[in-house]
Amino acid sequence: MSTVLICLALAALAVFGVRSFSKRLSGGCCGTGGEAIRRVRVQDRDKKHYPYETRLAVGGMTCRNCARRVENALNSLDGVWARVDLSK
Repeated sequence: MSTVLICLALAALAVFGVRSFSKRLSGGCCGTGGEAIRRVRVQDRDKKHYPYETRLAVGGMTCRNCARRVENALNSLDGVWARVDLSK
């Protein structure tokens, strides 16, 4: 009986793993599909209007869509201008 339960648990894990893997193959690492996410543009890009600057390290971003999601979330805030650099 315990062997059957272990086999069922392993089969469920395998199905979940294959679904996750196929989702990543068909799109970006975040499973967003093949379409690129549009960038939210900031109206005011004059650096003089932003008196403070900070650098944030965000882990787990590995593709352009991940970077755009983070950048768009920050750029949608009032008084914030964000740029993401995946190379660092």
